[in-house]
Amino acid sequence: MTLLFKSNRLVFIGLLTIFLLSLVVLVAEAGQKEKISATKKYGPIVSRSIIYPGDLPKHEMVQLVRLDTVIRSSDSDYVGTEQWVFGQLDSIGGSRSHRGTVVDHLKTGDQAWGYMK
Repeated sequence: MTLLFKSNRLVFIGLLTIFLLSLVVLVAEAGQKEKISATKKYGPIVSRSIIYPGDLPKHEMVQLVRLDTVIRSSDSDYVGTEQWVFGQLDSIGGSRSHRGTVVDHLKTGDQAWGYMK
């Protein structure tokens, strides 16, 4: 009887944990989403790492952090803001793909997150 009680208790705690985590995800996704077009000035590269995996000829992978400045935007709150760019590039024989995350630090003190594909 004690083993069954402990098993049911573990299942209940597991389900409760999943429920609470799903609430956190729902709250996070409820944030305001809007598309903003902007022109930026590329700034200095803060850090850059390059590796050559050796699995394919001319395969290069780059991880970088760069600090850009927004110079024009469809939303005036973004003009003059700092944009931290966290990018990853994967190049194989001249064909490359890139992805990353950008974080805009607005004049109001707020942060806006975006993604590059």
